[in-house]
Amino acid sequence: MKKPILEILKERAIFFDGAMGTELIERGIVLGDSAERFSPYFSEIISEIHKAYFDAGSDVIQTNTYGANRIGLGTKLENKIELINLRQVELANTICPKNGYVAGNIGPSAVLLEKDGGEYTIDMIQEAIDEQVKALAKGGVDLFCIETMYYVEEALAAITAIKEISDVPIFVGMTFDKVAEGYRTPIDSKNVEECIKELEKAGADVVGCGCTLGSFEMLGLAKELLSAATKPVIVQPTAGAPLTVAGKNLYPINPERFAKDMLEMRKIGVEILGGCCGTTHKHISKMIEAIKKHK
Repeated sequence: MKKPILEILKERAIFFDGAMGTELIERGIVLGDSAERFSPYFSEIISEIHKAYFDAGSDVIQTNTYGANRIGLGTKLENKIELINLRQVELANTICPKNGYVAGNIGPSAVLLEKDGGEYTIDMIQEAIDEQVKALAKGGVDLFCIETMYYVEEALAAITAIKEISDVPIFVGMTFDKVAEGYRTPIDSKNVEECIKELEKAGADVVGCGCTLGSFEMLGLAKELLSAATKPVIVQPTAGAPLTVAGKNLYPINPERFAKDMLEMRKIGVEILGGCCGTTHKHISKMIEAIKKHK
C-alpha cells in the first residue's frame, strides 16, 4: 500500500509533472477548444507524456482533465463528461508506478461570472465541477489538484465538491498577475493573503499558485505565499511567456534556468514543485536533479 502523500511531505519535497496541453501541441495535436475533446483518439500520446514525467522523477502526474467539464467541453460533449474523465484517470493509472500518484486535475471554467459581466453564476459552475469531481473520484485518483484558478469562489466550489464525496488530499493553486499593487488574481484582484486564508479555511491541504508567471518571476510570489500559508505550498510556474516564431510558440526559459529558479524556490521553503505551460519532462528532470543534488 502506498504511503499517503501528505506523509511523504513530512520527509521531503514532492515533485509534480509539467505541462500537458503544450506538450500535446508540440506533438502535432490540434487542440481546438479543448485537449480533452481529442484525448480519446490520442491515448497513446497522452500515456507517453505521463510516462515521460514519471521517468523524469515526478512523484505525481495530473490527469488530462484540465477543462473536462460541461462548460469547458460544450454542449456536444455534455453527456460524455463522466466517460471522458474516467478514461483519463484510467490512462494515468495504467502508467502510474507503484510508488507514484495520480492527481485528478481540475482547471478553471475560464468564464466570467455575472458580477463581472459574464453569463455564469457560481451555482452553474458548482454544478459543472460537481459532475467532474464525481467522475474523477469514481476513477480512483490519489489526490485532487485544483489549479490555475482565476476566481477564489471557483476554487472554493471545487473544494466543497471534493469534500462531499472524498477524503483524499486537496491541492489548490490560484493564478496571480504581477501588478503595481503586488500579486493579484486576474479578474477580481484579490491578493495572496485573502486567497490563501479562504482556501485553507475551506479545507485545502496544500495551497499555492501556477501558470501566468515564469519561474524567475514567481520567486517573489512564492515568498508571499509562504508568508501567508499555514499549509504546505505548491508552485507550478510556466517556462516564460511564449514567443511566436514562424507560427510556433517558443518558451524562453530552458530546463537549466528553470531548475535554477526552482532550486531557489525549494531553498526558501516551497515543498511541492512542478511546472505549467511550456515546461517539459526535461524541465522537470533538471529541476529534480538540482534539488536532490543540493541536499
